[in-house]
Amino acid sequence: MKILFICGTFSPGKDGVGDYINKMSHALTKKGHEINIIAIRDKYCNELYKEIKSTENNSLSISCISNKVKLKKRFIYTQKIINEFNPDWISLQFVPFGFNKKGIPFWLPNFINKLEGEFCLEIMFHELWIGRKIGIKNKLVSFLQETNIKNLLRKNKPKVIHTHLPVYFSNIEKLGYKPFKLPLFSNISPTKDIILNKKENTFIWAFFSQINITPKIINFINKINIELHEKGIISELIIIGGEKTKNLKYKEIYKKLCPLFKTITITGFLDEKEISTLMQHCDIGITPIPLHALGKSGTTAAFLAHGIPIAVPVISKGYTEENIGFFDSSVINSIITKAKLCNISKAKIAAENNKHKFDIDYVNSIFLQNLK
Repeated sequence: MKILFICGTFSPGKDGVGDYINKMSHALTKKGHEINIIAIRDKYCNELYKEIKSTENNSLSISCISNKVKLKKRFIYTQKIINEFNPDWISLQFVPFGFNKKGIPFWLPNFINKLEGEFCLEIMFHELWIGRKIGIKNKLVSFLQETNIKNLLRKNKPKVIHTHLPVYFSNIEKLGYKPFKLPLFSNISPTKDIILNKKENTFIWAFFSQINITPKIINFINKINIELHEKGIISELIIIGGEKTKNLKYKEIYKKLCPLFKTITITGFLDEKEISTLMQHCDIGITPIPLHALGKSGTTAAFLAHGIPIAVPVISKGYTEENIGFFDSSVINSIITKAKLCNISKAKIAAENNKHKFDIDYVNSIFLQNLK
């Protein structure tokens, strides 16, 4: 199959959606599919950047068009690449702020509609519109974003629509369309054949990449740590990745607010193999991501891909404990929302049984089946 991915920015390590497409594309080329990528509004390149990467079974062509390029010229570049590649599918990776700094890319529906070729269109909605609960400005932006998405769907009539989150799935259905469910794969692949040297009588918590301090998070940790302490189990915290200077400040605050942590370790930057090895030594991940948004969290996917259950103390206003951001009920059992030690062992079993569902080949098989 020949698939052309269109995104806003591609530059690896600088854009979440760009990294998502990069990993997905490499995995697809290994299976023999032909893949092209166009970033049509890239923040990090000048004019037009092209690169061809060799992969196991195919080459991968990447084109980045600067956000400074005029719209007409941007269209000409894009159409030329389509003519040369002749894709079976165009996959539009939609994030509103990826195509416009204010999050309202009014130009995009017509841009996609005018593209010529014998291709089918798929749209992956990584995000929809912002919430409307606070402020007149937010309500206006949200309304305009929804209108823009309606225009994108109405003018282009995609054959397939994908999204990661149940709340997005529901909102797309309300617009009169039938989306497909596509889980998020982990960017951190589990390292195999490592020797686990887990400390006896020790329970290890971990934040990965994203960390925050809120009363809900602190209370959650302290409740579990009290139970552990009563059983004579030592509690430790590891802060994986992230900016070291910033995390040093978090370390000092957590020392004061969670006094039952015997040690708090900051790793700083680690490569993929080092992150994976460290994760496999953890007992639980904890995230500041709100419960309803878990399905589009790369950090959550990484923990679950390693069979590590994840604690989610934060529930956004307007949502309940029922609004867990996964479609799969067996995956939902890996999530801990109530701070009780007995819940962790059950969640661990569920996480271990479902970790294959965050593997890129598993997700790509769903993606390709939906296209077929």
